[in-house]
Amino acid sequence: MSEFFSRVIDATVQVACLKELNKSESKIKEAFDKLTKFHSNIKADNSEIYKARFMKECSGTKCADAIREIYDALLGKGTFLDCDFLNHIYEGDATGTYEMGVRDQVVSKSAYLETLAVMGIIVESASYTI
Repeated sequence: MSEFFSRVIDATVQVACLKELNKSESKIKEAFDKLTKFHSNIKADNSEIYKARFMKECSGTKCADAIREIYDALLGKGTFLDCDFLNHIYEGDATGTYEMGVRDQVVSKSAYLETLAVMGIIVESASYTI
């Protein structure tokens, strides 16, 4: 019985961690999209509008916070739930989509998180240099 509750708690934590990750993922992807639009329209007459939209997306520490949250989650230091995504990825999907230790899932999902972090670094760097 304790194993059942342990798995239920693990699944609940995993879902809560994913919700936290979604916020950071959305922030970085939105900023990256706005940076791409600015870059595509850099010679347009209204390029300042695209620049302002991008700069607003990373204003303050929004992008830096999103990067930090992703790296903390990768390192097992994420939020009050101790979101350790590499461990969660290895343990398998709470919905049962894949089982523990499936190599292709572990590699592709952890690589996606690293890619998100790199995209975050790109937008954060751009916000300082534009």
